[in-house]
Amino acid sequence: MDPSTEVGGEELGANWCEIHVQVPILWDEHLMRPYEGLKTVGDAIGTPIAWPISLRTSLLPAYHHHHLRQPPLDDRWNPSRRRHYNRGMSPNSFLLSALYDFSCFASHDSYMTLTSVSVLRSDFSAEVVVMIDMSSADDRTKVLLGLMMASQIIREWTGIQQFPPATQTKMFELLGKLKQENVNSLTILVMGKGGVGKSSTVNSIIGERVMAVSAFQSEGPRPMIVSRSRAGFTLNIIDTPGIVEGGYVNDQALELIKRFLLNKTIDVLLYVDRLDAYRVDNLDKQVVRAITDSFGKEIWQRGMVVLTHAQLSPPDGLSYEDFFSRRSEALLKVVRGGARIANREMEDYSLPVVLVENSGRCNKNDCDEKIVPNGTAWIPNLVKTVADVVGNGSKGILVDKKLIEGPNPNQRGKLLIPIILAIQYFLVIKPIKAWINHDVANERKPAWELWDVDSAGQDENLSD
Repeated sequence: MDPSTEVGGEELGANWCEIHVQVPILWDEHLMRPYEGLKTVGDAIGTPIAWPISLRTSLLPAYHHHHLRQPPLDDRWNPSRRRHYNRGMSPNSFLLSALYDFSCFASHDSYMTLTSVSVLRSDFSAEVVVMIDMSSADDRTKVLLGLMMASQIIREWTGIQQFPPATQTKMFELLGKLKQENVNSLTILVMGKGGVGKSSTVNSIIGERVMAVSAFQSEGPRPMIVSRSRAGFTLNIIDTPGIVEGGYVNDQALELIKRFLLNKTIDVLLYVDRLDAYRVDNLDKQVVRAITDSFGKEIWQRGMVVLTHAQLSPPDGLSYEDFFSRRSEALLKVVRGGARIANREMEDYSLPVVLVENSGRCNKNDCDEKIVPNGTAWIPNLVKTVADVVGNGSKGILVDKKLIEGPNPNQRGKLLIPIILAIQYFLVIKPIKAWINHDVANERKPAWELWDVDSAGQDENLSD
């Protein structure tokens, strides 16, 4: 993360790691009302973690139920508390208890700082953000950290049932095709400028309102991941904030996205823009180049272009297909230029283009499927294109530390040292040495030096 980040007025070092966990707020099983203990954690924001007693006592049963299989000693003789253990804990409760578990095993809370707890939606979903100083954390804490980060909630993909039967049939066929190709999970990264419809597209694919979308509210400041599972297949979609601010690429937002993606594999990149944006400019090229520089040119082998706001009337004199073709070609030209894709590489970087209409005014066909003006049912078409990209023979992009930070310049310099020394010897030292020897051999000795040599010879003769 950015070393200049401040929490509670205190500047944090480069070794601090930011963790985002999105969890539903627990329901109090006794009072049958939304459990509000999580909100009280806000009192600790910006300070070393000290879980409020109300939250701690609520999490403790979940913690012991899953780890010790028995209540703590103080609760064993409390019938009301014992009943709490006999009811199985949901995965959501378990994940929230992992946060408490994590703080329990930390040897010193001074390196764990709770930065925010915010209610995201009306269904009492909340995001917990924790800062960890990895340079101070002990090994056991680091292991627990990895387990906690890996415990992303994967819910059943119930939203797929909201689609019309025709769309459901196509979706299940596509998922079955992917499973036949030994693809049991898929991670889709959604990127682009702000306000182009990235979050709305995620909601449409999932069939649920998993991302907050408002025409009068800016995008969230950080990436969010949503995971859904159906019939043994897991779909992960990562929504990202816009990477443009003030007419320039926001390097800080891009760095946040890269850190969020650490140790994740990107299977498909959705580059989102609007169909009704009538022209492209240098900013589009800068955005594409920033993505390329961050994740490598190869990410575009797994890329596709999504054009939202497809339900439009083209300008006078143009058919819908002509307008779509011109808009697509103009944007693809910018993408290829920004990604430095040469003409001979076009076949390896096909970059399909898909039309999307997320609004409620989207037209429907006789099967009640949402269609764009060219008659295509766009949701199954989008998923089909994703499946085609996965099966094009290219590899997914693993976002590791080397990819984020780039090659080590010190290591690269060490490899050049032998070459530099060899060049220096043959082109500098050896010629200079030859010139010196040549000058010494051809140097004319002065008279006084010759007289000294003669005198020395005469002295030797006299001594004999």
